[in-house]
Amino acid sequence: MADTILEAIGSKLATDGLGTLGTNIFLSLMPDTPDLCTAVYEYSGLSPLDTFGASVTVALDRPSIQVMTRAGRNDYVAARDRAVNVRNSLAKISNQTLSGINILRIAPLSAINSIGLDEKDRPLVTISFTAVVVP
Repeated sequence: MADTILEAIGSKLATDGLGTLGTNIFLSLMPDTPDLCTAVYEYSGLSPLDTFGASVTVALDRPSIQVMTRAGRNDYVAARDRAVNVRNSLAKISNQTLSGINILRIAPLSAINSIGLDEKDRPLVTISFTAVVVP
C-alpha cells in the first residue's frame, strides 16, 4: 500500500510505461542525472472537505501536484513530450484505487509550461494538477 499520493502517482506513471520509479521517475526531488527524467512534487492544495456530526472528520483531501520533466541539452521537444504523456496518463484517473490510495479525480490545473533551463542548459517543463482523495 502506498503511503502518499506521490507514491501512487509515481507507480501509475511507471505502470503506464513512462519510466521507472527511482531511475527516471522521482518523488519530491530531481537529481542531477539522468538528463531525461520526471519529478513529482506535492504542494499546497485546497483545504480538505469535512463531514459534520458528533465529530468533524476529513471526508476528502484535495492536494495539488506538480510534475516537472527534464530532457538533455537543447532537447525541449523531449521534455515537452514527456509532460504531455504525464498529463494524458494522470488526467485519465477517475474513481480509482492506486497503490492503496482512493483517488476520485486528478485534473490538470495548468497548461504545459516551460520554466526555462537548469544550470546545465537542460529544458525544464512543468504541469500542475489537483487531486481529490478519500483519506
